[in-house]
Amino acid sequence: MTISKDAVDNLSSSYPRERKSNFYDSNYLAEYYDLWTQSKGDAVDLRSDANVYFSTLKRSLQVHHRGEPYTILDVGTGTGRVLINLSDDAAASDLDVSDVELIGVDKEQTMIDRAQAVHLGTPSFTNFSHVSWVVGEATCLSTLPVLSLKQGQIDLLLFAVGSISHLTSVNEPQRFFAEAATLLRPGSGRAYIPIQSDLICRGSLSEWKLNEDTWAEVRDTDEFVSKLYPGVVYRQFPIHSSTVKEGVKYDKYNFQVVERVGLEERVVENNAIEISLRIWEVDKLLQWAQEAGLVCVEEFKSSHENYFVFRKV
Repeated sequence: MTISKDAVDNLSSSYPRERKSNFYDSNYLAEYYDLWTQSKGDAVDLRSDANVYFSTLKRSLQVHHRGEPYTILDVGTGTGRVLINLSDDAAASDLDVSDVELIGVDKEQTMIDRAQAVHLGTPSFTNFSHVSWVVGEATCLSTLPVLSLKQGQIDLLLFAVGSISHLTSVNEPQRFFAEAATLLRPGSGRAYIPIQSDLICRGSLSEWKLNEDTWAEVRDTDEFVSKLYPGVVYRQFPIHSSTVKEGVKYDKYNFQVVERVGLEERVVENNAIEISLRIWEVDKLLQWAQEAGLVCVEEFKSSHENYFVFRKV
């Protein structure tokens, strides 16, 4: 539903103080993320990655030895969308996943809480040997208790929806690749790393130009009615600033959580969102992976992303 111009213009000084947010760090935003993906999924082709990952799982299980564990690690799992899709697709195809363990990791507790809640409403998860949701950083995966004993035992590692681009600090990509190399099963283990196509630079960063389509799906002003919190509406405003500095793109916009009672409304959470995304030089990406002990064995495109598939050297 499109918001009227009056609603955009009438920003009142009586609103709660703005809280800086990365878009993933509150219970409201966790639900909004799910509502947004359900509404915008076709526009951003969210089913394409589901097809990629399910096809990969099916091929892998064809040569998998029954009775031996097969572990899928979803890094930056968010509210669990990728693993939920995998689970439902496996059930719909009657694929035997009784040997398969799913592990979803995200750095935000609110996203993991939401994933655990959605898990309870996803009966297909019972077909797997085990499903766990863990708070943790992509740069120190092997130190997590659930993964500390799985070095060299991860069969499929996913970092979906270009989430690796959130690794914007110095050495974060290198640290992640080192973790992936530590965890992947030698020989057969694969890491699928998609990157948003307009964040990829085939030359030097100086040749990369700001693309107005980046995060275009959040540029429009929009509203979503909460399904969890009675009377709550999520109000999203257009991106008001897109800048690039030292190889990182910053998009800023406002997001409000509004409580409506009759004709009255009250802003209960006033977020100043900043999304920071790394711009990738492909040569550097492949070099960092190689230095960590990984080799790229495949590269392909979807409508919005470039996929890089790695195995352990």
